Amino acid sequence: MKDKIARIIAEAKTIKAEPQLPRRRQIFVNRNLHMGHVDWIGFDLDYTLACYNKTAIEEAAYEITQHKLVEERGYPAEVRDLEYDPQFMIRGLVIDTERGNVLKLDRYAYVKLAFHGKKQLSRSERKRAYSTQKIDYASAHALDTLFSIPEACLFAQIVDLADSKPLNYPPVYHEIHLDIRAMIDKAHRDDTLKKRIRSDLERFFDVDPDLAPMLERMRSQGKKLFLLTNSYWDYTDRVLSHLLDSRLLHHKRWLELFDCIVVGSRKPDFHTSNAPFLEVDTNTGMLRNTDRDKLELGRVYQGGNAELLEKVLGASGERVVYFGDHIYGDILRSKKSLGWRTGLVIEELEGEIEVLEANKVRWADMDAVDEARRKIETARDSGRDIGDEPGEIDKKIEILQRHAGRLFRDAQSAFNPYWGELFRAGKEVSLFGHQVEGYACLYTSRVSNFLYYPLDKYFRCLRGSTPHDPIVDGETVASEE
Repeated sequence: MKDKIARIIAEAKTIKAEPQLPRRRQIFVNRNLHMGHVDWIGFDLDYTLACYNKTAIEEAAYEITQHKLVEERGYPAEVRDLEYDPQFMIRGLVIDTERGNVLKLDRYAYVKLAFHGKKQLSRSERKRAYSTQKIDYASAHALDTLFSIPEACLFAQIVDLADSKPLNYPPVYHEIHLDIRAMIDKAHRDDTLKKRIRSDLERFFDVDPDLAPMLERMRSQGKKLFLLTNSYWDYTDRVLSHLLDSRLLHHKRWLELFDCIVVGSRKPDFHTSNAPFLEVDTNTGMLRNTDRDKLELGRVYQGGNAELLEKVLGASGERVVYFGDHIYGDILRSKKSLGWRTGLVIEELEGEIEVLEANKVRWADMDAVDEARRKIETARDSGRDIGDEPGEIDKKIEILQRHAGRLFRDAQSAFNPYWGELFRAGKEVSLFGHQVEGYACLYTSRVSNFLYYPLDKYFRCLRGSTPHDPIVDGETVASEE
């Protein structure tokens, strides 16, 4: 049997691999997922099916919030003169609303980078504030979605203003944060932001040419699709009509692609509430009450709850996979409350992968320096003679350590000049990277990447590793059981 296994492995090596997608368009696997066993595929709208022009929507949200703070909360006019810095915030950060700090945490919730306003805290300042206590999440706000980026930038800038002119601003940082949150929430409620988006769809959305073919392919191969979004009917219809209708080959309207559509869902409460569904008249937008026992496929509903949705779908748990961009509202709650399989859309992934691939030599240099330092330290600590005086050995280690630090800082600045790599905090996995690993079965840069994969594909994760795994040189063959 062992010889037979070896022959099969040898034969497999001669098989020509199918053409590979660029890494930035691939689908990555945290947990095995057999798409052939999935009956229903669900999608969020914003930053999932609909790809925003990130700069345009962030600048609009920032500007609207600025004006509302001045006009409705009495903030000084100079707040209106602040300029948006699109690079200053990234997803996955945490705002300490009590101290006025923005933090980058590692997987263990230790603070690796911190800014007070737009001033980076030194290592000693950071240690003084956070080394003896973890973050109080009751007074913290996580940037779980790209929609959070402009409000976080505005918060940091107003903290700086509040520090320079405290009498003109709310007395404490958390009140600044509450005011910003209230105004941006109002911008969504009173339709200020989405009215601006609807008036110029070409400017605010990037059309993905693969989206319509991907959805039609899923339909043609027997997958059932549903849409579950917090956006309301008018906005959802306008956006998807713009993105899909003129690009469909086998359907007249985007509505025909989905077996079930739920708008105004109020995620994450949708997953645990008992709210009723209201049926939407797609011609007038009017709502009418529904009988809980007579919900039907092919209709458009507003509100509702997950229990009733599963009743409509006739499927639950691992028969459902849901794609969204919000680590908490879309992914964590879908997985924990419902047992659905999950796919996280991370738009930034394409840029992150491009930087990783462009800096392969830099990563190799860092690994070589770390390995050299490790060997010297091990030899010193074990008392082996390595031909140097003790002071010289320590000096060599210090030189390598400083060089490694320079290499690492240079490498991280290639991602984001303030925060570095999205998936790392220092040399640890970042809190965001840890959440992606823990809650998303799959993750990818855009849902349309599925166009290039078989719909019955078995997505298999790599074998997990531990620090005590043996290092094996050369080729090995599995032993007989």
